[in-house]
Amino acid sequence: MLTRSRYLHFAGLLLALGGMALVVAGIAAADPVNTSRPTISGTAHVGETLTASPGVWTDPYPISFSYQWQRCNKRGSSCQPIGGAVAVAYVVQTADLGSTLRVRVKATSESGVVGYPSEPTPLVEAGDGTEPPVVPPAPAAPQVGSSPTVSGSPAEGALLSATPGTWSGTAPIATAYGWERCVSLDPATACAAIPGATAPAYALTAADVDSAVRVRVTATNAYGSASSFSARVGPVAAAPPEPPPGPPGPPTGSGTLIVVTDREWACRGPLSAFGELPITVVSEVSNATGGFDAIRLSGCYGDGDPSTIDLILDVRGNGRDRGVKRDGVKIGGDTHDIEITGRVDCGARDPSVHQDAVQVMYGHNITFRGLVSGNVSGGTWTCVGSGGAFFAQQAKGPISDVVCEGCSMAVYHQGLNIGSSLRSGARYSTFATVNGPLSSLGEATDPVNVGNTFRRL
Repeated sequence: MLTRSRYLHFAGLLLALGGMALVVAGIAAADPVNTSRPTISGTAHVGETLTASPGVWTDPYPISFSYQWQRCNKRGSSCQPIGGAVAVAYVVQTADLGSTLRVRVKATSESGVVGYPSEPTPLVEAGDGTEPPVVPPAPAAPQVGSSPTVSGSPAEGALLSATPGTWSGTAPIATAYGWERCVSLDPATACAAIPGATAPAYALTAADVDSAVRVRVTATNAYGSASSFSARVGPVAAAPPEPPPGPPGPPTGSGTLIVVTDREWACRGPLSAFGELPITVVSEVSNATGGFDAIRLSGCYGDGDPSTIDLILDVRGNGRDRGVKRDGVKIGGDTHDIEITGRVDCGARDPSVHQDAVQVMYGHNITFRGLVSGNVSGGTWTCVGSGGAFFAQQAKGPISDVVCEGCSMAVYHQGLNIGSSLRSGARYSTFATVNGPLSSLGEATDPVNVGNTFRRL
């Protein structure tokens, strides 16, 4: 028989066993626990494969894992699932560029279901051969980046050329040109459009002389237009006067020919003493014997008529074994009133002396017309020069009115020691040099020297 005391003891035992059952049931009901978060291996580049590891989990029951790859912002937050990306591996897509990636692992057992994410990857970069997607810019009207430019010489008859500068904005962008004539270089002075001058190039006219010129470029697209101006160029200079006519030629069938071999030819008085004018002198000298000047004029003079040639020179040399070692032409002794043309070349120079194509030391009213030395266009020379191609030095007496018109002279060392102090110089001539100053003619201020060109060989 169950006494009251035995009944109470048995009821207490049942309550204790029930509590243990509840505790065991509570332990069995806990979800799987992650003790080491999931990880991702691989390189976050487009086209590469990333692989997920589920991490470490604890649970009294077997666990199965599933995966969901996510695309996140640069900080690894605001993650969104990537459709269909539910395998343990994931191939990085172009759409992932600039984002980070995570994988969320879901652990499932009889205890329950728990999800846990990995750390984010670095920002996804382009892989081999893959470029980031091009994001088209927002539509925009033209905006100038760098202003238009103008090149060319500001002189009457010269051609100026414009570049449009650089422009940004939605393509296509069309550019149009408009040239303007300005009062001066001062930006505060007014400018006005030149009628009809709407091409990228503009030829300066007499109307532009003493003014400045600029170009206006207008850029237009579907969203608007904008204009920009070049810097002003000028003031525009007037064109130089027309060059004088070329040297007059000798009358057909007239004149006197003199051929000189391996010696100097000299004139010390009237040229007419050698025969009928013009006198043509051909100088043939072997450099081995050429320790003298090819042509020497000392007190020599012509017929005094500036419209006719008095002396024609053909001084031959190749800069080496043919031609004189010293000057091609040396003038002194008050040579005067003589018109000279022809060609002067030299041989190898004597190291102890200068070697000029022409050296003038004394004289007046001497004109060289179309004289040639070397080859300016071909870039070759025979006379070394130290004075230079055409050298006037007031060493043996006064010099005045010694001019080279329409000459073309190339030497190794150029020293054009002529100018307004001697009332001498060059007009419409071309001088070229390998070494030395290109010009000492003072052409900008000296009215004796007009229309000359200087080149470096």
